[in-house]
Amino acid sequence: MSETLVNNRYDIVVVGAGSAGCAVARRTADCGARVLLLEAGGPDTNPAIHDPLRFGELWFGPEDWAYRTAPQPDAADRRLHWPRGRVLGGSSALNAMIYARGSALDYDHWAYLGNAGWSWQDVLPVFRRIEDYDTGGDELHGAGGPLPVLTRYRPDPIHQAFLAAAQSIGIGHQEDYNCGRPEGVSQIQFTIADGRRRSAAAAYLDRPGGVPGLTVVTGARVRRLLLDGDCCTGVEWVRDGRVESASAGAEVVLSAGAIESPRLLMLSGLGEPARLKAVGVPVVAALPGVGENLHDHLLVPVLFGTGRSPGGRPTASARHRPTCSGAAAPAWPDRTSSRCTSRCRCTCRA
Repeated sequence: MSETLVNNRYDIVVVGAGSAGCAVARRTADCGARVLLLEAGGPDTNPAIHDPLRFGELWFGPEDWAYRTAPQPDAADRRLHWPRGRVLGGSSALNAMIYARGSALDYDHWAYLGNAGWSWQDVLPVFRRIEDYDTGGDELHGAGGPLPVLTRYRPDPIHQAFLAAAQSIGIGHQEDYNCGRPEGVSQIQFTIADGRRRSAAAAYLDRPGGVPGLTVVTGARVRRLLLDGDCCTGVEWVRDGRVESASAGAEVVLSAGAIESPRLLMLSGLGEPARLKAVGVPVVAALPGVGENLHDHLLVPVLFGTGRSPGGRPTASARHRPTCSGAAAPAWPDRTSSRCTSRCRCTCRA
């Protein structure tokens, strides 16, 4: 793996080194392609990235784009914090490490709509190839893949109480929510191994001596796609104040996330014509669906466990964040103080 751009022509250029980008870059390089992987953020050197107990420290930090939503009518018109990764590994380097495949019905619906190769039976072998379950492989789960999945751990008693409370009001227990039927209450499966986060970067890019054929460039904010008619031939980015570019002989893979990917498409002239013209972007292709129909899960109050330091004193994250409303709060607790700010709507001002 290299941080130096040695030439400007590759077989494949991958934009965004998040969960998808890291996987695509590694798999295609393993097939013999010359691959350039571009990431707007920096390398994943922050120790808090790799310590599962410290992931709350990463939000609003240098590794977080720290987006804010539009005012949400069902949340008192507040603009909610939307953490997204700006670092090698993308959001997999600062999320809660929860491994969730989704519902088989959703995949089958996509296939029904005409997206060949996206049914549950189509994607299941791909999931199994990705995984390294601590329970071993079977017809539903993989073993030996690059991404470890932790299921064998002792949950905190308060988590056990949540499970029991949900079942007491009629919510069914789901032993394995990654079986394709996620309904019910479950014990979480984590992408953690040996007490360390296994981000997409750790899973796919960390290899002694690097990955042959793969060049990784961080600090590269892609600003437009290079187009030849209706064909994307490369990308242009800014790094250290300089404009750089690279061309792709075979393919450009845009995997910059649910916000940055449509943003880049629109900056390149692909999107709803009226919106592009309103901000002075020349229209290359009228694609009204770009940037539309985005859905995400609700971010509810986060429980961070006991959070005890080696000396037994609760850490700052444990003092503040178990009862803070997180993304729903107008402001995060003051990160430099032992108390929450007056703007934080939580119950941890002790």
